[in-house]
Amino acid sequence: MIHLSAKQTELLQNTSAERFYCVRIKDFLMTDYSHDLVLSDGVYLASDLLVGVTPPEASSSVDRALYEIILSDAYNELAKHYSEGLIGSKITVRIGFLDPATDQPLTDEMFILYSGIVQGKDVSFDTELEGKAITKIIGSNVLAALDATDGFYTSRDTLRNIDPNDTAFDQVYEGSRSLTLLWGKR
Repeated sequence: MIHLSAKQTELLQNTSAERFYCVRIKDFLMTDYSHDLVLSDGVYLASDLLVGVTPPEASSSVDRALYEIILSDAYNELAKHYSEGLIGSKITVRIGFLDPATDQPLTDEMFILYSGIVQGKDVSFDTELEGKAITKIIGSNVLAALDATDGFYTSRDTLRNIDPNDTAFDQVYEGSRSLTLLWGKR
């Protein structure tokens, strides 16, 4: 559960409060704020690459809606990040607000909106006059793997890692001659 300060609660309830996002994908830090921001985990570079953040829609049931970060990458600046192990890398999205009195970012009042891993990406191209490329980085929902189970490989080595004395798969693993197997209790 996210614990909010009185100032954060006030800013969230104020519909006219200006907000900005700080997004970390792998080691790439960017913000949609107009200037670079120094936070505790690094310098978030002001970038027009970050178009928006689309959180999953809230519902009363346990669902597996996904989180999307939308990037505009017309010059293919992020191509090396896409090809170097993007899937499975960590994503963190922070939200911050501008102080209504000074128009300065309240970096000490930011909080994590989403933290997870990259589940996939979707790139679409629009080849009109100038052309543009929109990339959606898809972050998994916290409950996405709720019913996932680990696989169990039926090999001699896998079973030996679980129990060194178990020989149940020794003959099955061979498989090159005819066998009569007695499964169950004797």
